[in-house]
Amino acid sequence: TVSHYTDRVDAHGMHEAPAKRRQAQLRELHALLSGLLLACDYEQGQAALESHAYSDYSSFFQGLFEVTRRWKIMNPEKLRGVYGKLVYLLQDANQPEVQEELGFSAVTPVRTVHAKLEECGALD
Repeated sequence: TVSHYTDRVDAHGMHEAPAKRRQAQLRELHALLSGLLLACDYEQGQAALESHAYSDYSSFFQGLFEVTRRWKIMNPEKLRGVYGKLVYLLQDANQPEVQEELGFSAVTPVRTVHAKLEECGALD
């Protein structure tokens, strides 16, 4: 789970061995992405678990993380500890080496009312 991500990835000794830290990052990211997909669609989750083809579901994951980030902005008193760990996970997932392994970036800009109005040409 996200709540244990920093405990496992940032554990003492991981900074001394960058390869072990990268391996732990990827293991935790694969576990989280598989779990999210399995919880929403069991068959697709099973297929992704076997093939590790998470890039096929990139828009699903990007949307999920974007909505979570937007919800947290609107509800700052909620998810205090877990959200911080999610941010660390997303920062790690946004590193070029990890993006290459996953085949996509898990981070997209937060959708705002201003961005939607600009998209529709209604800012004037």
